[in-house]
Amino acid sequence: MDASALPALTPADINAVLQCLTTALSPAQGANKHAEAVLASLEQRPGFCSCLAEIIGGRAAHDYSARWLASVHLKNTVVRHWRSKAERSGLSPQERAHLRAVMLGLIDQEDNQIAIQVALTVAKMARADFPQDWPNLFHDLLAQLSHEAQQQQHQSLAKTRRVYLVLHNLLKELSSKRLPSDQRSFHEVSVLLLPFLWTQWGTTTQVLLAGLPEALAESPAHPPPSPQSPAQQQQQQGGHDDSPLPPPRPAPAAGLLPSMECWILLLKCLRRVLLLGFGSDAKLTGKPTQQVAACLPTMVEALQQLLAARESAASHSSTGMSTNPLAAARRGQLLAMLDRGTLKLAKAHTQLQQAHPWATHASGALLPLLHFFCQLVISHGEHGVGTGVAANSRDRLLIQAMTYIHNVLTCQPYQRPSPPLPDPNPDQPGGGEAYMAAQAHAAMIADVQHGLQATWSPERLQGLCMALVGGYMKLTRRDLQDWETDSEEFYHAHDTSGWQDHPKLCAENLYLTLLKEHQGILAPLVVHLLQQACAACPLHPSAQQQHPPSASSDASAAAAFSPAMAAKEAVMNAVAVGAYELHDAIPFPTWLRTSLLPEILQGGAAALPLRRCAARVVAQWAENLETPDRPAVYSALMQIMAEPDACMKLTAATSLTALIGDWNFSEAQFSEFVGPLLHLVTSALPELHEMDSHTHMFHLMNLVVERMGEGIKPHVPPLLQVLPQQWVSAEGQSHVRIQIISMLQRLINVLGVECTSAYPILSALLPYVLDPSQREAAMLLEDGLGLWLVALRNAPPPLPPFLLQALFPHFVQLMMRSTEHMHVGTALLTSCVLAGGQEFLGACGNEVAALMCSLVGNVSARGLLLLLPPLGLTLIVSQGGSPVGSLTPALQQLLSLVVEGGSEGDELSVACSLSVFARLLLHAPQAFTGLLASAALSPAAVQAAVQPVQAAASAASSAAVPLPPPLVGAEANLGALCTAWCERFDAIAHPAHRRLNALALCALLALPAAAPLWWLDAILGCVTGVVASTTPDNPEGGGAAVAGYDVVPELARGNGPDPDADGAFVDLPLATSEDAEAESLRRQQLLASDPAARMGVVEALRQGLGAAEALHGPVFHASMARLDPTLQQQVAAALGGRSLG
Repeated sequence: MDASALPALTPADINAVLQCLTTALSPAQGANKHAEAVLASLEQRPGFCSCLAEIIGGRAAHDYSARWLASVHLKNTVVRHWRSKAERSGLSPQERAHLRAVMLGLIDQEDNQIAIQVALTVAKMARADFPQDWPNLFHDLLAQLSHEAQQQQHQSLAKTRRVYLVLHNLLKELSSKRLPSDQRSFHEVSVLLLPFLWTQWGTTTQVLLAGLPEALAESPAHPPPSPQSPAQQQQQQGGHDDSPLPPPRPAPAAGLLPSMECWILLLKCLRRVLLLGFGSDAKLTGKPTQQVAACLPTMVEALQQLLAARESAASHSSTGMSTNPLAAARRGQLLAMLDRGTLKLAKAHTQLQQAHPWATHASGALLPLLHFFCQLVISHGEHGVGTGVAANSRDRLLIQAMTYIHNVLTCQPYQRPSPPLPDPNPDQPGGGEAYMAAQAHAAMIADVQHGLQATWSPERLQGLCMALVGGYMKLTRRDLQDWETDSEEFYHAHDTSGWQDHPKLCAENLYLTLLKEHQGILAPLVVHLLQQACAACPLHPSAQQQHPPSASSDASAAAAFSPAMAAKEAVMNAVAVGAYELHDAIPFPTWLRTSLLPEILQGGAAALPLRRCAARVVAQWAENLETPDRPAVYSALMQIMAEPDACMKLTAATSLTALIGDWNFSEAQFSEFVGPLLHLVTSALPELHEMDSHTHMFHLMNLVVERMGEGIKPHVPPLLQVLPQQWVSAEGQSHVRIQIISMLQRLINVLGVECTSAYPILSALLPYVLDPSQREAAMLLEDGLGLWLVALRNAPPPLPPFLLQALFPHFVQLMMRSTEHMHVGTALLTSCVLAGGQEFLGACGNEVAALMCSLVGNVSARGLLLLLPPLGLTLIVSQGGSPVGSLTPALQQLLSLVVEGGSEGDELSVACSLSVFARLLLHAPQAFTGLLASAALSPAAVQAAVQPVQAAASAASSAAVPLPPPLVGAEANLGALCTAWCERFDAIAHPAHRRLNALALCALLALPAAAPLWWLDAILGCVTGVVASTTPDNPEGGGAAVAGYDVVPELARGNGPDPDADGAFVDLPLATSEDAEAESLRRQQLLASDPAARMGVVEALRQGLGAAEALHGPVFHASMARLDPTLQQQVAAALGGRSLG
């Protein structure tokens, strides 16, 4: 419907819209639903957005809640309709211009929530309109800060905050656009705004640095200062009326809060402009981004001063408690905002160093900030205190510090060698300039590498390593309490989270980076720390004996876990993390036998952290595990899995996964542990609640089934009994259900023809996972198709109805809807035809034909290559019956592709399509001739294929030699196919395919048609070439194709001509099932019943020539006489010396 044709809303309708907004906020269920529906219907009415803008601006006349809801509706309407055309959105160009003029006047909102919605609305409008339709946006926005529009200091700061809020959202929106033209536009905006943003941020920074000591040291025991009158505030501004911000002066906590908010907003804008407004210099040669380099030193100094002020505030806060709640609250707000601001500033430095490494170095900020962050990390790691910030803020700040150090260590521009200098010959164009630029870049690389080498002194590296291991990688008292509270959640937070989400994980990542870069210095230190920790916390004598599983609830682990145990656990964790780098420094087999295994076998609640860490060490050092030690390690880890503690279970599962997946894993050695392990895993599943935990356990079981192969068979029945209940328990957890499906695929592959025991669960699962209407279809469909394929390939005859006919309608619906699952879909179609045979085609032949007709001609060349094997197999199985007649539209599309040659890149698919017509001719010659008679080929393509051959034959013949009759209608179509067949014959690479097509060309000669005689020389040349390649004198040229002609295996697999190509089957169960016993037997049976497999090419040639001689007589003999003498000799040799014609 044309939205512009709807009646427009006018100012007279504002009250009605306001009433709808008010009613939508009503607690009455029916009334608010009706009002929401009315508001939704008004979205595309012209004038609706203008009415909302008027309501937002009516502060005195309208209720706050209604104004807030109006701002939300305005934002949502702009998001949905602003970029649409006027006839669809209802927003005319005039109304858009009106809203652009009005919106900047609405940014000065007293309420923060409404202000945020207005800022987001302006940003969404600007994304579509700037700069073409809104070129003066930033000029008009910054004009809001003029002194004439502000009367007093309070109003000045309030409006300034709103302007900065809008500016932040504008830059955030515009910087996210990725088109080159949009990025150039944002660069121009960045150049325009940077001077203003830098000046205002610097001024506000000075305000904060001047006022923070007094505000944070303000005695909480005294009441806060009384508020000033507007006249006093204006008087204090003195001679600085031209500045939108007050001059630097000390201020109490309440007065600094607005300035702090402005400072944070300015920092966000400045970070975005510097980060995204100027191209990264990481890949440039010797040209740092000057704008970034000019700002960084001041930003580094600001960060250091603000953190110093925050640390000073922490020392003041310990001197006494507040007796004035209001003053304490304001001071707490200021401290929270200061923590937030310093964190954002540290994050800005981290991101700028990544995007502009050379500007960071050229500014002189790299090494001072690196030293500062190293000292910050070391100080906190050694003493447990540092910046004085609250725990969460402190942790996030330390994560940024460690991330900065990590980024510098791994920065590729700093590490790459200096490029070779070009020819300094100034006579060459640009030679002198290129030489000087390369020389400057080489000097920068040498300078930064020298500075970093001096920074990473052995003392600093060792101090940083000891701080990371001894301070951050320890389990704290709070960690142990979290473990006792929810052990499963503790495991996922500490073992599977991202490394930038937790200080401990970030410390592990930085430690590993340091160990990689400075292995010679740090490896001996880690070994020394390990020896020291083991000496300080030796094994209990009873640890040498095995203990039964102990519940962690016997005693509090947090209370019993001593500092020596914590230090030992941290160092063992460091050894686990640096396993590769410490490979030559630690004799792992000896350590395993004397320490790790006894550590794992300890009992008691206090030993759980050390046992967990020892299991992690074993997992990380799996490749160093000697074969004789593996059974003892398996047994110890299974004891850990028997613990009632969820964290221990999951840790043991992780370690066993690493050991079973290791290259040195021995199936025979592990066979005695398979049953107990599967029992432990299945018993643990009901005790675990997180989806990730269930996925983890199923991954372990899948790996066991995969690695054990046939050895898993005795344990399959218990698993099949457990899986249905696990499927029900995993309702809504698609990732867990995917693991269950994957396990079923593996189990069925192992069972082979004995997979009938899995039919009960398959009959329940397959209809659900293959139904596109189910809510989990998007997640389970691909794996469900794979499960069906594996089941079909392994199912022994006779197939149950639920496995074939009952599921096929869902499959047809899916494949006709999308080609997303083309690989597995064509393989499934192949297996369905192969397993069901003529009975299946009789029941579902029309659906098969409809599917083929919908895909041929509508898929890419690669998709067609996947579709050809099941199409050819259908022709083999049908033996000329159903559904060959229904396949006519698909075959006509394929014939057009072959005759017209397709587009560039279709050569392979055209050549492979010839095998389909070979099958059709050999198995259903009447259907072949009927197809040619009904084909509506392009006349131009037919003439282009036929005319040159006829003209050449006519020119080479004398008047006394009869020629075949001219080709028209079906004969012309056959002639065009002959041209394509002979021209593309050499593109057929597979010997079996070449033999099949040679048989078809021989069969062409026996058709009651004159067209093959025009191409007799080309046809005989192709056939004799195949015969020559299969003679005893040349067995390697294709003798195997004669002795064991077999095109069915490729057709049955359905992988197309290149199974190793991108997108081919990479899932192990699917690939393994290709050679399933039942599938292989069906292929062999089909091969044995295929007449073409038993027919020799020589015999087919003899029969074809004989039939052509009988049909055409003198014309045939004349055509044979026109053959090249060499070709005549080849034909005679192929026929054993017998001459025809």
